[in-house]
This record gives sequence, C-alpha cells and structure tokens, in this order.
Amino acid sequence: MGEPQLQLKTKATNEVQFRHILNYRLFKEELSERGESELRFLEKFYATRLLIERGCNKIYVNATLATLSPTDKRNSVKVDVCGIHDTGVTLAFCETTQPTITLRNKLNRLAASKEVQILLLYPFTIDASTILDYLPPETAGRCSIEQVPWLDDTLENAFQEAMDVINLLCNETRVKMLLPLLKQTRRKREYRVRINPKLVYENIANLMEHNVLHELSSNEYTLTPIGKQILGEYLTFMQRIKKTLREFER
Repeated sequence: MGEPQLQLKTKATNEVQFRHILNYRLFKEELSERGESELRFLEKFYATRLLIERGCNKIYVNATLATLSPTDKRNSVKVDVCGIHDTGVTLAFCETTQPTITLRNKLNRLAASKEVQILLLYPFTIDASTILDYLPPETAGRCSIEQVPWLDDTLENAFQEAMDVINLLCNETRVKMLLPLLKQTRRKREYRVRINPKLVYENIANLMEHNVLHELSSNEYTLTPIGKQILGEYLTFMQRIKKTLREFER
C-alpha cells in the first residue's frame, strides 16, 4: 500500500504575510479565530516564527489537512499552523493542556504520511519523554517538542538566564559602552572620556563575565558573536515596544 496523499485546505486570507511577522497586533487582527484564547494565539505567532526559521516558504494558520489514502478513506486534521518547505510540510499543534486523546487521534491520522513533520508547542515545562511515549510509534521520529514555560509556577527560574541578560542591558552605562561597538572596537581610555573610570572597569568586567564583551589586546574591546546577536535583538525589541506604546497613545 502506498502513502496517503495530502491535500491542504485553507483560505488565501489565512496565509501568513511578511507584515504579519513584524507586527503581533496585525497578526492577531487578520489571522485570529473568534473566541480564541490569547495564550493559544500567542503560541500560533511563536510557531509561525519557528517554521520560518526551519525553512518554510509558505505558512498558513487555521488550516485543514485532508489525507486521502489509497483505499479512498478520507480523514481531516485541523492544524494550527502549517508550513510548506521543499521536502514536505511541517504541522504545528499549539497545545495548552497536557496531551489529550484528541491530539493522539490527530497524530494517528498522520502517522503514515512520511513527508509530514510535526511540531508540538506547550506553554509550560513538560516531561518530553512522556509525550513521545504517548505518540504513535510512526510519528515519534518526525515529531519535535517546543516548550516555552509561560505558564510555569517557577516562571522566574525558567527565564532566569534571559532575565539576567535583560537586567544586564537595562543599565544605561553598559548600553552606552556597548552601542559604539556596533561600529568599531573601543579602548578603555575612550570610555573614560565620557564615563566615570570606576564604572568603566566594573562594567567591562560584568560584560565580559556574561560573554557579551571580548578583550582583543592592549585594553581594546569588541562584541562577542553572541554579544552582537543579543544586543541586536535587544535594540529591536526596545524599538518594537516604543512603537507599540506610541500607537496606543494616538
């Protein structure tokens, strides 16, 4: 017996456009379903970005995947986010509870479709091994689990590493020291012209400890590769927050 044929059923209005990725509010206004919880929708937004990172060139939300087997038995699976790439499709299921029979039934229908990759999203920390044991054996090797602990009781611990970096960059002096490094390297004496020397030494040590700053030679400093990415992400994030606040003040 051959593999089931797949048919994606969706609307043109459900295709994710570039403008949606840049603006959460616009994504919600144009792609949300009536009565959908904010948590579930936030997962869809996050899943869309993950599928872009995985190389999907077309992405749809709120799609239905119909499987037409060689015996003409048709099954339909409702998919939160569907990404199409060169070798097949990736289906994202945005889960807000522990694994359910409904989820298992969906995955059972997709078990024979080898070109289908599956992404399960959970807004809390979960034992991944228990989920994989719960899945049909045919899908386990094609299934990945993304856990973003938004609902964990231990939220502070779960995000502690990210919060440490945010706290690091919330300091005005440190940001003033990092921004010039986006253009070129800097020496301590150049910093001391504008900043209290004691603060320069303290903050250089702090930034190096967090692997944001790297000393080249003769007290000359540059951003580390991860430092460049973190600073870029941070500045982009701050600009988005600023834009959002301005839009709601109008």
